[in-house]
Amino acid sequence: MRASAFYSGARRAIGRALLVACLTALIVVGPLRANTAMRAPRSTAQPSWLRPTGTAWQARHAASVPNGTYTLTALARDAAGNVTTSAPITVTVMNPGPVDTTPPTVALTTPADGAAVNTVVTLSAAASDNVGVAGVQFRLNGADLGPEDTTSPYSITWNTATIGNGVHTLTATARDAAGNTATSTPRTVTVSNLMPLTQLVAAYAFDEGAGLSALDSSPTQNRAVLAGAGWGVGRSGSALAANGVGYAEAADRSALSPGLTATFEAWVFLTGAPTEPASILNKWSQSSDDEYLFGLDTSRRVYLAWQTTGGAIWGTPSFNDAASAGQVPLNVWTHVAVVRNGPVVSFYINGSLSSSVTAMDANPFRNGTNSLRVGSQSRGGRVRAFPGRIDDARLYRRALAPAEIQLDMNTPISAPGSQD
Repeated sequence: MRASAFYSGARRAIGRALLVACLTALIVVGPLRANTAMRAPRSTAQPSWLRPTGTAWQARHAASVPNGTYTLTALARDAAGNVTTSAPITVTVMNPGPVDTTPPTVALTTPADGAAVNTVVTLSAAASDNVGVAGVQFRLNGADLGPEDTTSPYSITWNTATIGNGVHTLTATARDAAGNTATSTPRTVTVSNLMPLTQLVAAYAFDEGAGLSALDSSPTQNRAVLAGAGWGVGRSGSALAANGVGYAEAADRSALSPGLTATFEAWVFLTGAPTEPASILNKWSQSSDDEYLFGLDTSRRVYLAWQTTGGAIWGTPSFNDAASAGQVPLNVWTHVAVVRNGPVVSFYINGSLSSSVTAMDANPFRNGTNSLRVGSQSRGGRVRAFPGRIDDARLYRRALAPAEIQLDMNTPISAPGSQD
């Protein structure tokens, strides 16, 4: 080999080696590490940690920055100080984080295990998690009780009147964002609500569904006879379809004339706005025998007209009417109730107090001779028809408590024995 050729080749090799040795890649990571530079391995090939794989940059150096989107460039410099910058590339750092497999912890705090409960109670639970609790679901006998509570402190209000008396099981299930769940140790409680049967003087389930008789499940056992009314689908079983002028009529009994206290209740399905007060239950004939008319007014408000033994001058506390603040919606089953407790008249819609007024005098209801009609008044020159259906109509000679009204609302009237 000629010496000149040898030296020429050696010079070229040394030059290449020097160029490679001096090549530096400055990797600029931003925006979080805009001023940070890292040296690449001395190689003419693009380093493996610089190459993006698809849209995710899973490189050993990427672990030093948070997950996110970044722009990378490379700067090449030779011994003479010449610098060239590469075209930028965009990468997304997607390093997998640790998997959360730790379930939350949860325990019921109220009510106490073995407690006796009634009316409305609060269920509470304490829950914690290594990352964070996403929500707590309370359950009654294994079924969800209301919506999941996603805000601490975790609690829910439970109306025990919605379930029968007896022993029931409560639990709480906590959930974290990773989907881990844990269920508390069960607690048993005994529901013991007062059954409001005392002084019940009329109770019509209207579950016959056919014929002209409606049996009375109260101790009065005062069978009613349909006149112009029919049957329809009820809130529970069948219902009285008043068909405008129709009603079910029961004979007058002294028990049907309350004293200073009374409760009127029914489920109603209103199909149209009344054009005059619409009777649900009445002993009213536009005469001196008038006692009470429980119904809805023309604004679809729960309504009561009354006459006591205090006198027969309309517009006075002894002979007047009043209505609720709230309205009854159309085409949906709605529970309505009116409670007289001395001079105070209270109106309930779906078990909740709508309003109360002090409007009556201190005298008992008048004891007249009118029959009891469920549905339209249809006497004394007034129809006062009910446009829709009536179910589970009740009359008490006492003022029921709110929890008792809610219990009635959630308890259909049971069928009685045979009645003459």
